[in-house]
Amino acid sequence: MSTALEDAEKTCDEVLSLLDGISTRTLPLKVKEDMRKRVGSVRSLLSTSKKKMMMRTKMGKQLAQQGDINLKELERVVDELSKESRAKLVEELFNKALEQLTKVEADVDKIVMYWKNYEAVLT
Repeated sequence: MSTALEDAEKTCDEVLSLLDGISTRTLPLKVKEDMRKRVGSVRSLLSTSKKKMMMRTKMGKQLAQQGDINLKELERVVDELSKESRAKLVEELFNKALEQLTKVEADVDKIVMYWKNYEAVLT
């Protein structure tokens, strides 16, 4: 198993937990649910990727580490967001969180593309 992917899964769980703790006064329910859905999708893809043999290769490990780095940054931003109540800062942190989530999704897309291409070559 890939340690970076396991770490990334745990970080996703932490982000989901932090999102649960954000009040609807800080972040509207619909927005919160959308972020939860996107992070849940990332977690699901990471879980599937973790089972792929090619994720043990050097390139697979590098992709997983990059994803984990961006997930940890997302966790940091969401943690700040969960502690903030001033409207202007909430909006700024929310936009930062969305930007970071987009980076994470791009990382996960690269991971999935990597192992799918690898599987296509082998079959």
